[in-house]
Amino acid sequence: MYILLPVIAFAFLFLLLRRGDASLRESFLSASVIWALILTAITEGLSVFSLLTLGWVASAWAAAVILLAVFLFFTRGGAFGFSIPSVPKPAWIFYYTAFILILIGLTALMAPPNEWDSMAYHMSRVMHWIQNQSVANYPTNILRQLTHAPWSEFVFLHLQMLSGGDRFANLVQWSCMIGSLLGVSLIAKLFGADERGQAFASLTAATIPMGILQASTTQNDYAVAFWLVAFLYYLLLIMRGDERFFIIFMSASSLGLAIFTKGTAYIYAFPFLSWFFLWGMINLRRNFLKHIFIFAAVILFINIGHYKRNYDISGSPILPAVEARHNYAEGNYKVTNDIFTLRALASNLLRGLSLHIGTPVRRFNLAVEKGVGRMHELMGTDVNDPRTTYPNNEFHIPRLSTFEADAGNPLHIMLIFIVIFYAVRRGLPGRGNVKGYFIVLIISFMFFTFLIKWQPWLSRLHLPLFVLWSPLIAVVLADFHGKKTAAFVTAALALSALLWVFFNSSRPLIFSVDKDEADRNGKTVLSSRNIWNAERSDQFFLFNIPEHRALYLAVTDILKTRGCSDVGLALTGNNLEYPFWVLLQKENNSKVRIKHVDIVNVSSAIPEKHPFDDFIPCAVISTVHEGKEKLTAGGIEYIRNKSIHSGNLFLDLFVRK
Repeated sequence: MYILLPVIAFAFLFLLLRRGDASLRESFLSASVIWALILTAITEGLSVFSLLTLGWVASAWAAAVILLAVFLFFTRGGAFGFSIPSVPKPAWIFYYTAFILILIGLTALMAPPNEWDSMAYHMSRVMHWIQNQSVANYPTNILRQLTHAPWSEFVFLHLQMLSGGDRFANLVQWSCMIGSLLGVSLIAKLFGADERGQAFASLTAATIPMGILQASTTQNDYAVAFWLVAFLYYLLLIMRGDERFFIIFMSASSLGLAIFTKGTAYIYAFPFLSWFFLWGMINLRRNFLKHIFIFAAVILFINIGHYKRNYDISGSPILPAVEARHNYAEGNYKVTNDIFTLRALASNLLRGLSLHIGTPVRRFNLAVEKGVGRMHELMGTDVNDPRTTYPNNEFHIPRLSTFEADAGNPLHIMLIFIVIFYAVRRGLPGRGNVKGYFIVLIISFMFFTFLIKWQPWLSRLHLPLFVLWSPLIAVVLADFHGKKTAAFVTAALALSALLWVFFNSSRPLIFSVDKDEADRNGKTVLSSRNIWNAERSDQFFLFNIPEHRALYLAVTDILKTRGCSDVGLALTGNNLEYPFWVLLQKENNSKVRIKHVDIVNVSSAIPEKHPFDDFIPCAVISTVHEGKEKLTAGGIEYIRNKSIHSGNLFLDLFVRK
């Protein structure tokens, strides 16, 4: 029942903001921003006093519900003036989009958070926060748990505490997808699109393959996309002449929340902020200082807690001066380019765009790959230049993928190029700041490409840009001569989306790929296992890393048999921690406590707080002590009890001597 409290709070906010000419879409955006600010304030406020417990969190949401109910009663007097809106035209787009959202929502609800980063740090940091009753820094072998922006995980934290599990965690990104679809339709409306064009914008965003796959995960690229959409919607309203404090505050808050969600928001938002700055200097002059002050104050207020925690551990509030280490060997895992030249930009553009054109035809992919390599030869640069390529990776054109880490958006990248060609040849249709938005959106992608090294999984970081392109695609699509062309494009988008909806490789609705059989025979073999018939805890492994399942189950079963509930972890920076929490807590009557040990990074200097200042694990799970018979942690000696290997993963279990 506790889980209903934040839902009721959102509903009351929605009703409060549903006034005047505000549409349902605008009310949803505004309610989302204020709800997110309330959640952030509750989390940061309770954390200061180490009061992040079920009782305090539930009480805080109950207080918010009561205050909103009182405010709603006195401002509305019980009359909400709410009516069910008519279905926008064309109706088939609305119903089809709703159909896609329902299927993705079911996927998100039935599947656990089994994406790699989710199991390494998104959900793991949530478990540490619950255990520590605070979001303060703690010693960990996985530094991303401390340094990465935490807003999405703040929501997971509340859902986990109020529901007692991770059942609703994937719904956060799904909700952000809904918000993004509403937001891009509003932006299309500002650009002069009619009801049909606005529906096109939502459908275009709803059918982005990477978006479909991510919307049922606990990644955060759709969350940052939503906040950027909200930020730009309100920013465009300001540039249209709506300078109410509420609109300025909403724009600043949306940007602050985007930054608080993921660092890519700095890069994507910077060109738009520069555009706004130039526009304000010309059109607002002295009044513009007020806007700048509000933006700076709101963004700082939202992010001050995270900035302080980052500064404490790295000496830098925004970009942690901590070298990410995926193993105990020294290595440079910096994500930003080491050189900034036109050749480097051209190389990253070619390789980055190529990630979205993979097909099921291997020969085609190889031909494109060779072509990109040849263009690099003509430029006199290495296609795998380590200065512009993330370490230990080589450029290849990926196959058509249904995996959330590397799926491309082939139809959408084609539509974007059509929009660019259309704009150059005929000019952009629409009104308002559509041309400025178009130019700055291109600059935003160029800026990202100029800064960030090429990576095989870069396509997932592109998701916000594809979402932001949706209004422009819709405006151009609506301007095509003849309805047949627009109908063909929308039908192609709608039908192609079903591949990623039904055959998500990590969370399959119908069939999955039997990876064990594929590894043995080198052929793709379909399995009837899916999210409906596979046990929830098994789904962490079955669909992507089945070879890990036996290792994790063997180690956790031994610990349960021994009655060991205080467990130490000696991991690398990219190991999967979260399954240990789930498996150790499953059917375990004793309270499980998990802490990192044998830490060699800067977080080792963080002092343990009560009640963990005297934490002595009864066993240590290690992935970094292969071949060793003993290890020492916290002055205690442990001897190896079990060593299990599978593929490139090994787990060693050490117990107290």
